[in-house]
Amino acid sequence: MAKVAGVRIAYRVRGSGPPLVLIIGYRLPAVAWPDEFVDSLAERFTVVAVDNRGTGASDKPVEGYALSNMADDVVAVLDSLGIPKAHVLGYSMGGSIAQELACRHPARVAGLVLCATICGGATTVRAPLSTLRILRDLDGREPEEVARRMWQVTYASDYLLKHSDRAERQLQREIRQPTPLHAADLQFQALSEFDASSRLPELRVPTLVLTGDLDQIVLPHNSTVLVDLIPDSVLRIMHGCGHRLMWEKPEECAGIVADFLGARAWEPASSGEASPPPRRPGRNRSDIASIHHNNLWRSMERLLGWPATVEDFLVDAVTKTGYAAFFGSRLRFGDGKPVVLVPPLLLGDLALSGVAAWLTSIGYRPSGVGLLPSLDDETMSRAVAASIREATGRVGRKAVVIALGDSIRAVSRVARPEEVSDVVILGPPASGRPAALPRGIRVHALKYIPAGGAPGVRRLSGWPFLPAMLQSTFIAVSDILYEIPIALRPEPEGAR
Repeated sequence: MAKVAGVRIAYRVRGSGPPLVLIIGYRLPAVAWPDEFVDSLAERFTVVAVDNRGTGASDKPVEGYALSNMADDVVAVLDSLGIPKAHVLGYSMGGSIAQELACRHPARVAGLVLCATICGGATTVRAPLSTLRILRDLDGREPEEVARRMWQVTYASDYLLKHSDRAERQLQREIRQPTPLHAADLQFQALSEFDASSRLPELRVPTLVLTGDLDQIVLPHNSTVLVDLIPDSVLRIMHGCGHRLMWEKPEECAGIVADFLGARAWEPASSGEASPPPRRPGRNRSDIASIHHNNLWRSMERLLGWPATVEDFLVDAVTKTGYAAFFGSRLRFGDGKPVVLVPPLLLGDLALSGVAAWLTSIGYRPSGVGLLPSLDDETMSRAVAASIREATGRVGRKAVVIALGDSIRAVSRVARPEEVSDVVILGPPASGRPAALPRGIRVHALKYIPAGGAPGVRRLSGWPFLPAMLQSTFIAVSDILYEIPIALRPEPEGAR
């Protein structure tokens, strides 16, 4: 184990030769690396496979998942092994961590391999919403169900048809060490905020970029972006492979990696003169045409598809229209916390469907109270209590409640600090000050008030008609949600 700021990071070492660190992707423990791939590399390298924080035998904190921190975790592993410099291979999210490592600690990286990964920022081509939902909709599902759902986007379809037995064995290995939901959410949030695009042109390390031409998660065009940004980098495209190219063709991928890292013909000459740039094998006209053909076909599929529900349509619309153009750079991706939306008494859940779609699109898990318009405080209170209980039970975390207008009275009656960490009040009730919430629940009030404000209340600008739909309210709510830390729900007594 290595230790970084109190967080323990686990790793496994195999083989002999120059050190090669493997950094795996989103949610996966290091044990998920295919044996054939690791065994082949271990014949020529000392392979160090790291459990990213939140996975495997590493600690699983509720904060600190920025990819810069995870890059520093890898440095701590190298330090614990007494390795001053190593080759680094990163797959998927691990490829983004590897970029952070190379940018932050260039003297520690001898060679870099980036597999099925992105550089982040505006140049990244994102996967379609249907794919992202498979990666994100993990709550309320058993590890085996999650893994099987991901098959359809991680493996190439032809591989699954021919090698379903291998995929099954791989699945059973991975679910022995399931990653908790909060860790998966925080990894996804960190990846969403990652952007190394402006720093990559400064890299001076031999770099191999690997991608499968059928990758549905990290669209292959992202690899061409990486090669364009990183000086003297090399692109290899694995034809017929999906996102899990190293699982589908383990020996071939290992051979490409080992040959690239072993050649080192591009190192600066001992005289100090720069050696000529390397050839770029694999990046030819037919490869690029293949990538563009696949991207075009996927775009056609998305164009012809139609969301099955109103919520799907709203989330899709909010996501695809680029909410950053409306909200600006201040809007940040969330950590998946459950958010219970409580409408005013005279309105029902349908009135907040647009808000729910927006919260989903920026990374939260909103839910309503299942009500049509109601005039009964008691009925509202029961519905709010049931919705809080369901949301916290499904996600395993305390909920944030957003109460509009008079609904705060119902929330005040049933909110408990064991289930609710924070309450956001949008427009306090006209009847006066709301009932006090229990000790231990933080309160955030948003209200249209004159300049100068009032203690504990954030002032919103803009026309006060339908304030929940105004830009300033959306930004204020997203800021509050982003600042609220994850709070795990205490386990019931019988579950301990």
